[in-house]
Order: sequence, then structure tokens, then C-alpha cells
Amino acid sequence: MTFPLGKSFYKKSEIVDAVFKVEKSKNKFLSESFNNESDDNESTNQIAENDVVETTKPYTILIVEDNPELRNYLKHELSKLYKVIVAENGQKGYELAVQKLPDLIITDVIMPVMDGLQLCKNIKGDLKTSHIPLLMLSAKAMVKDRLEGIDSGADMYLSKPFELDILKSSLAQLITSRQIMFKKFYSGITKDGKEKTTSLDNDFIQKILAFINENISEPELSVELLSSKIFLSRSQLYRKIKTLTGVSVNEFIRNVRLEKAKQLIEKGNNNINEISYKVGFTSPSYFTKCYKIKYGYLPTHEKRIKE
Repeated sequence: MTFPLGKSFYKKSEIVDAVFKVEKSKNKFLSESFNNESDDNESTNQIAENDVVETTKPYTILIVEDNPELRNYLKHELSKLYKVIVAENGQKGYELAVQKLPDLIITDVIMPVMDGLQLCKNIKGDLKTSHIPLLMLSAKAMVKDRLEGIDSGADMYLSKPFELDILKSSLAQLITSRQIMFKKFYSGITKDGKEKTTSLDNDFIQKILAFINENISEPELSVELLSSKIFLSRSQLYRKIKTLTGVSVNEFIRNVRLEKAKQLIEKGNNNINEISYKVGFTSPSYFTKCYKIKYGYLPTHEKRIKE
């Protein structure tokens, strides 16, 4: 493309004060930078005072895109909200996904070495990565192309060119909707969970729930024991449970214990102390405290209602 130099080719109404726009953009960027610095400073101070590591970017996004300009553009824009890692083809993207376990993946379709469709199939076919939501970007906008992307395992499909705000909104929706879905899936012990998800993730959750329920009276039921049973490393199990449910593995186990306790209380066959030991709590007082935090009332209150 060629463009004429100067302003003589344009009407006065067609000319925008570029200096004003640039300065406004700079001010916005500086404001965002200042806010980020303030957040970082507050986090640093909090670390110094409490020795607890906090991060202003809790989610990691993997961008798999062979076009360097688009890859860098997405990285620049999304780095304001997320931790961003990048790969230039599907093969490197898959290797990074297994290694880093990002919270979400954005991928192009047409790429060298391994295309986006095969990447989707690999991600959704591997237990270590099957829980990761995947957003597919492609210039191929035909209905059959969209269906092919979704059939390969993509959770969402956006056509190029795309609006950045729509992309950002889609990313946020994918992260939160996956957690909401699995919170519904596992709450209430979930042997009857019917939420739609990948078969691998379905089997994964059911296997974990079965193992916890079989050993629910054991106080020693730990993250290490659970990870060895599922054949995932401790960190892989943590990231997978955290992504699916929004809670840590220990909190997940505790929630299942409390749900089981609630069922036993509703049956009215045992006293509260006996129930606390049956579901793996070593201290009835700690059980009562956890129960109240989760349900908003004491377990004795529910027992009185049933009586």
C-alpha cells in the first residue's frame, strides 16, 4: 500500500490532532504503569511483612501463533492482565503446555510443524493438560471450519480479524466458566454429577472422588498420596484441581469430607463427634469450625432441625 504525504489531500474535518491522541495514549500507558508499580510495591511490602507471596497476575496464558507480529501484539496486550508465554508452532506449544500447565491456551489453526487442530487434540487427549480451556483464532471463518475447530477440542472459536475487547472478555469467561462448572460438578459428593466436560476430566474427577470416599476416615489422606494414586506429580495435581475447581487440593479433600459429614448428619444415625472422626477429622472442634465456614451454621443446628 502507498499513502500520500502531507495533509493537502484531506479536508479539515478529516484531520485528527495526532499529537493529542499520542499524548493521551502516553498518559494512559503511564497511568497503567503507575498502577502496576503500585500493585507491585504493595505486594512487595506485604511479602516483607507477612512472608506470603502474592501475585497481581494469577493466571497464565499460552499463545501459540506462528505470525510474529500477531504473537507479539497479543503478548503485549494480554501481559497487562496475565502472565504470558508464547510458542511459534503447535509442537512447541504442546511441550510448553505440559511443562508450564497454563490456565488457558490461545492458538492459531494454520501453523508449521503442528497445526492448531492437532494441538487441540493433543491437549485434550492428555490427562495432564485436558482441563486447560482452549481458544482458537483463525482466518478460516466458514461454519465447517468452526465445527472442525470445536470438534478437535477447542472451547471457543474466534475468527480473524477480531476485536481485542471481545478476545479479553472471552478469555475471562473461559476461565471462570470452567471453575463454575466443576464447582457444581463436585459439590454434593457428585457421584451423580452430569456436567458436560471432556471424558478425561470426567474420569479424573470421578477417580479422585472415589479414592477420597474410600479413604475418607483416614486423617493421613494427603496431596502426596492422592497424586501417587492419580499418577500425576504434586504440582500437576495442584494445577489441575485449582483450574477445575478454583480451590487447592487440600481444600478439595476437606470439602468432600464436609459434604459426606452433611449426608451422615442428615441421616441422623451418629453424634457429631463420631461423624467428625468418620470423615477423617482428628479434632471435633476443628470439624465444627470448618463446617460452619462452609455452610454458615453449626452441624448441631442441622441435627436439631432433623430431630
